[in-house]
Amino acid sequence: MADLRGTVDKLYQKLGMDMGEDFAAELDAAVQAHEEYERPNNYTLEQFGLTKNDIYVELKDVFDEFGYEPPMPFPFFEAAE
Repeated sequence: MADLRGTVDKLYQKLGMDMGEDFAAELDAAVQAHEEYERPNNYTLEQFGLTKNDIYVELKDVFDEFGYEPPMPFPFFEAAE
């Protein structure tokens, strides 16, 4: 959610409720902590012996079902032509 605080504000307004200063402060702190959070791990496919091609081949049915494009370049198609 791009603007969590704004969304919660609108929700409270629609419900005709007052957010309250304490909750607003807690929400602001939580949003700030979320924005500053850095994931401790950044893994790559290569670290697991995988490539984008491997993932596509294994999950082709999912790609097709949801209309996802295959990763490019995709040598499997080039070899098939």
